Amino acid sequence: MQAAQVYRSKSEDTMPILQEVGSKSGAQLTARNILRLAQLFPDCVQVSAQQEFTVDVPRLFAHLGVNAHAEPIALGLKSERFELSWPGKAAARRSAMVPLDPVRLSLDEERSLEVAQTKNLFFEGDNLTVLKLLQSSYQCAIKFVYLDPPYNSGSGELVYHDKFRTRKERLGPDDSGHVHGPWCSMIYQRLLLVRQLIAANGAIFASIDEREYANLRQIMDEVMGAANFVSTLVWKKKQGGSNDSGYVVTDHEYILVYAKDITQVDLGLDLGAMPEVRDYNYCDEHGRYNLITLDKSSIRFSPALVYDIVGPDGTVYRPRLIKGKQSCWRWSAEHVAKDYDQLVFKDGKVYTKNYLKQGEKPRSLLIDSERFGRTSFGKADLQELFACCPFSYPKPVRLISYLIGLMQGTDFTVLDLFAGSGTTAQAVMECNAKDGGTRKFILVQRPEPLTAKGMSADLNCSTLSELAIERIRRAGLKLSCCTKTVRGGGTQFWADKPDVYAENSGPNDLLSGLEVPPELPQDRANLDLGVRVLSLERSAQSELSQLFTVLAQLDLPFDWSFERKEQGGFTVYDYGHGAVLVCLEPKLSDSLLAALASSTQEPHYLILRQDAFVTEQERHDYLELCAVLLPHTQVQLVAAESHSSREAT
Repeated sequence: MQAAQVYRSKSEDTMPILQEVGSKSGAQLTARNILRLAQLFPDCVQVSAQQEFTVDVPRLFAHLGVNAHAEPIALGLKSERFELSWPGKAAARRSAMVPLDPVRLSLDEERSLEVAQTKNLFFEGDNLTVLKLLQSSYQCAIKFVYLDPPYNSGSGELVYHDKFRTRKERLGPDDSGHVHGPWCSMIYQRLLLVRQLIAANGAIFASIDEREYANLRQIMDEVMGAANFVSTLVWKKKQGGSNDSGYVVTDHEYILVYAKDITQVDLGLDLGAMPEVRDYNYCDEHGRYNLITLDKSSIRFSPALVYDIVGPDGTVYRPRLIKGKQSCWRWSAEHVAKDYDQLVFKDGKVYTKNYLKQGEKPRSLLIDSERFGRTSFGKADLQELFACCPFSYPKPVRLISYLIGLMQGTDFTVLDLFAGSGTTAQAVMECNAKDGGTRKFILVQRPEPLTAKGMSADLNCSTLSELAIERIRRAGLKLSCCTKTVRGGGTQFWADKPDVYAENSGPNDLLSGLEVPPELPQDRANLDLGVRVLSLERSAQSELSQLFTVLAQLDLPFDWSFERKEQGGFTVYDYGHGAVLVCLEPKLSDSLLAALASSTQEPHYLILRQDAFVTEQERHDYLELCAVLLPHTQVQLVAAESHSSREAT
């Protein structure tokens, strides 16, 4: 295999290379291009402390789907670099980049809720396939990604597959690759694809325990870029521990946080944190504040930050010598001149005003059970909806709500690739109920079989995906009766409907048995509490199922609204407010095209049945007329039974 290629530049020349945009020298252009590559493919470029750029050309070519056996560019070669390697890594990377074959994507109207208007999506099927489906229409469009993958525990108690292992004898008795390698390949593939979906100001949060923490950290460093690492959050998942925990009781898990671009990420304050008001013992027209000295010896020393500041009375102040170490100002001279009125001169020192904020900077330890929950809280969340907990180790809603709340803004898309019991969907809906937001979710879950353990009589679910879908429906309907959101992300509900879920055994009964109180606030009534279920596992021959199969082939989003219309005597589905029109009737006439031509908006796509034309000549004439009446419309012909399609014009 071709070695990684290296561009070397002296450290003193690096910053001019970055700043001199108009420069035309070959070396500077090369460095600039390599930096652009680093933004697109951070796992292909590494920068050493000596400002040496290492480009992994074979890996870059693998991303592009091209043969890596090319002549090396004359930049010098370096055969070794720091990275995590395991058996099957290259194959996993190649597999992730293989284009997706055409798939059948069935819209499950029966299990969906508010299917025509909702922007919430639930994909039933393999998440690697779904990631490939989303690559075009959702590229750089998802602001918050949450991953709660199998922890590779080998435990038989988990209801989904948690044993990514090969047979030990294949790799040798001393090779731990049989334990960690397949798991690393699984998560590596998905991270390579999910990174392309994250918005420039977005972030990814990944839960893990100590078994694979070290490996996941290195894989995410490689895929997301080590410079984009934000923090490792430590969540206290239980109170106390059992005697079979080994030498040390483990009562925590980790949440790795990475930005897509650390310079643009939209992570904000922890708005649920409550600062001690008594610590802010001064007050002015802008609010309460405390004082922080402007000079610090704990920050990196810079001679440029050592200068004179003249106080209002003419006194000259310079950074102090603190415990034998020369300090410097925290602000530049320009900053001081701009915000001079924010300085306080007192007791021979210079201070800045630190105002009381609504919230604080997030902390890495998530210990408060009322705010972040425990695993037992996750079980209680399920029991509140089902009177049982058929899923082991669910994350509490308040933990996921907290993580979502760290992302600034209230209108963005949340992606969860390992949906489990659907906690993330419920968290998104509760966050929106709390602040009136319009966040949307995309959840993916395979139909892993559920065990009978913990089942209750009212739960008619045989797979984990069915459980998650039913949870979304029940949580949404119950939230529509919510009176208020309480601290920590929990909810309080109308007292006159305590048993509406326990009394009803099926989704239809659940819908008919619930009446939304008239006191429901208007903004709460407009919440998107629906879900559109799209299945890769179930085959359906409905017209709408064919529509969503074609949408996947056209690389269009799956969350546009749609409605059924009559056009020229034919039934037409309008998807995306006129962007896509679908008519799958078995026989067509010119009246359809005439009706569409008279509309105020010409569709981008018109989808018709391929067998609606008896002869090739009839098909040709119809498409010719379409080209005249709808010159900007692309016609797509689909086979009614096979769900295959081919472009006609």
